[in-house]
Amino acid sequence: MPLLSRLLLIVAVAIGSGGQQTAAPASAGSYSPAARAAIERAAKEASARPADADAAGAYARVLQAWEQWNSAHDAYVRAQQLAPKTFDWHYLDASVLQRLGRPTEAVTQLRAALAINAEYLPAQLRLAEAAFDAGDLDQSAAMFASLKDPAAEPAVEYGLGRIAAQRGDHAAAVAHF
Repeated sequence: MPLLSRLLLIVAVAIGSGGQQTAAPASAGSYSPAARAAIERAAKEASARPADADAAGAYARVLQAWEQWNSAHDAYVRAQQLAPKTFDWHYLDASVLQRLGRPTEAVTQLRAALAINAEYLPAQLRLAEAAFDAGDLDQSAAMFASLKDPAAEPAVEYGLGRIAAQRGDHAAAVAHF
């Protein structure tokens, strides 16, 4: 068994020891040398410190960077178990869940992140987008409309335009674009 495969198995067992099973990423043979090296370093660190949320989170970020979405989600769940009040683990997990096409779960994670840091504008925007993706157009529209920060204006207009188009109100959609 190649070293990276062994390390991923060890990390999966160590991270899963908190009651949450974590799947190892896809076959190590499919990784570029740079990806293998980065994942191997993060896997070793997470394996060496299985009770450390920062190590689990660092491992999750590396997996996310290399688009190992399911494994990244599992590692973020472990980081959340170890440090449930850490904004980053919820926010970053939400971005992974969005990539996985799981918007309802992303909404839950974004709400948890905003309960920790309610003022973070990117999370507010991402929550409105995730609500749209989950099919909750009323909630999404209310969230977009509540964002008054000038920095959010382009995203708000775009989001409201998408909602209007989804509802079949093409005149309103054009007005937002």
